[in-house]
Amino acid sequence: MSEETAEPLLSSDETEALLAAMRSGAANAQTAKELELGSTDQRLRQSLERADSVSKEFAAELRKMLRRVTGLPYPVREGTADVVPYNVVASSAAAGTAIGTLKLAGSVVGFLLLGPRLTVRVLSRRLGAAVPPADAPEEEPRAFLSPVDRRVSRPFLAETIGIFSELWSKRELDFELAEVLARPSDMPRLPQFEPMLRIPVSIGLTPEQGEEMWFVLTSAALPSVQHEEPESAAVTPANIGERARLAARLSHAEIEVVAVLGHAMSTVRDVLRLSVGDVIRLNEPQDTPISVSVEGRQKLVGMPVVQHGNLAIEVIKVLKGAS
Repeated sequence: MSEETAEPLLSSDETEALLAAMRSGAANAQTAKELELGSTDQRLRQSLERADSVSKEFAAELRKMLRRVTGLPYPVREGTADVVPYNVVASSAAAGTAIGTLKLAGSVVGFLLLGPRLTVRVLSRRLGAAVPPADAPEEEPRAFLSPVDRRVSRPFLAETIGIFSELWSKRELDFELAEVLARPSDMPRLPQFEPMLRIPVSIGLTPEQGEEMWFVLTSAALPSVQHEEPESAAVTPANIGERARLAARLSHAEIEVVAVLGHAMSTVRDVLRLSVGDVIRLNEPQDTPISVSVEGRQKLVGMPVVQHGNLAIEVIKVLKGAS
């Protein structure tokens, strides 16, 4: 039985053209992928200098915050920012580390990691424990954070994130503390080699022992612009008219104004015992001026008065730069 030779579907010229197109497409796809990865890593590396500057400012603010929360003057030093893959971050977190997830517009854009020994000290003070003497034995870190631990540590982590957000982007990116994780293995599943910007600070718990706090950010957590002095634009009649129209629209926009009467530190136990008729004593004397914030930023200082039967604030000082 004779066999018929099947006619090829494509001619030799058509086959060569198809192979050439496939090779070209594969090369273009690889180039595009490399450029995309390089672009993310490059944006993070371009932010290293800014991250080091913010780390220095943040260390100063954290030093004051830790003294207020723990009652001890821990030395805090800025670290050197670097770019690391996500799997290094996840594998470096020890048991007992307090990990807060940072969200922006509903997506995870980073983490705050508080070392396990510092986490124990913050939890102890917030739960009402007395300041330990210098020769007291070190409390062992938690194996994991219980629901109570996570609830008690949340205000501290949220305040820390708020301070960092202000320094990092002047509140352009207002990071939200989405949740406090029980253990490092609960960290979300992100691509293990995704580059992340790590901004560390070091806290000296004892002369011989230190602890670190990290902010770890994805490229989505980078400010869209660097906050530097803008170049002065040429003033033209068109610019003046546009500014006038914009000012007219903004003049009717509603903004939040908050006057802070005072502050007080308490323990969880004392707060839970509060009932109707109890008096909370504030730290500020009676004649202390009141801080007035506009959209979360302190702008004015005033004194409490009564006007038309309502509590009011008489402005006695406009803070520098509060235009």
